[in-house]
Amino acid sequence: MRDMAEIGKHPSAFLLLLIVLSCISPACFGSDSASGELPSPRFQSFIDWKNGTVVIEAVITLQEPIQAKTRYAAERRIEEEIAEAFLQEMWDLPVDSVRLLGDILSSNPETLAAVRELSSRGVKEKAGYSRDMRSVQVKYAFPLFGIGGLADLLIQHREPFPVPRVLGFVPTRNYSGIVLYARGSTSSSASSSSGL
Repeated sequence: MRDMAEIGKHPSAFLLLLIVLSCISPACFGSDSASGELPSPRFQSFIDWKNGTVVIEAVITLQEPIQAKTRYAAERRIEEEIAEAFLQEMWDLPVDSVRLLGDILSSNPETLAAVRELSSRGVKEKAGYSRDMRSVQVKYAFPLFGIGGLADLLIQHREPFPVPRVLGFVPTRNYSGIVLYARGSTSSSASSSSGL
C-alpha cells in the first residue's frame, strides 16, 4: 500500500505506469497471428548444381502487423508443409530422357517412402523477413548427391552400364572418290614414292 501511495504522489510515475500497462495489452500489438489463419505458403524450387542440393524457397505474405510471434507462426506453417511441397516440386523432375521422378514414385512404393523420408531431412539455410517486411521467406536445402541423397535413392544398380563399343572404323559418310597422288623429293638420298 505504501508503494501505491508513493505512485499517487508522483503523477508522472502514475502516467508512465498507465502507458506501460496499455502497451502490454493485446490491443497494442494487434490481433494474435498464431490464432489467426495465415495464408498458404508459395514454394519455388531449383537445383544448386555447385553444392549438389535441391533448394526450395517458401514465402508467406503477411497481412497483419509484424511481430515475433507472426514470424514464428509463419515459419511453423512452412515447416509443416515443406515435406509435401518437396514431393510436389520433385514430381516433375526429369530423371532421364524418358521418365519423370513422378513416374518412378507412382510405380514404386518403396522409393516413394524413401523420398518422403528424405523430405524430412531438409536443412533450413535461411529464414527472415523480406526487405519490405511484408512476407516471411524460408530457404531449405535437400541433398541431391551422395549417401542419402535423392540420386542415391534412384540408382538401383551398383555396377555402371557398359558403353557399347564399335569395333573398327566406321566412316560418318560414304567414300568420296578422291584419289591423292604424292611424289617424294628429287634429291639423291630420298627415294621417290607414289601412292594411288
